[in-house]
Amino acid sequence: MDSHDGSIEKMYELAEHLIAKNRAEEAVDLLLDIVAIDRNWEERKAQKLVTDVFKKLGSANEVTVKGRKKLSKILF
Repeated sequence: MDSHDGSIEKMYELAEHLIAKNRAEEAVDLLLDIVAIDRNWEERKAQKLVTDVFKKLGSANEVTVKGRKKLSKILF
């Protein structure tokens, strides 16, 4: 277990809370930060959740468009 796992877990929990409160943009930013720190954390748990958020928002949503660009930069 890496030393940053605990803080990543807290960030992930906050992102889940923000999603539940319909604060998708803030949640996406947090999830992308997690992916940037450790893209394979918990078998890509953050990446999977951010992808789910994009699907729920729809491909035309501004948060999705910006988020996908940021995710691409992080991964590639």
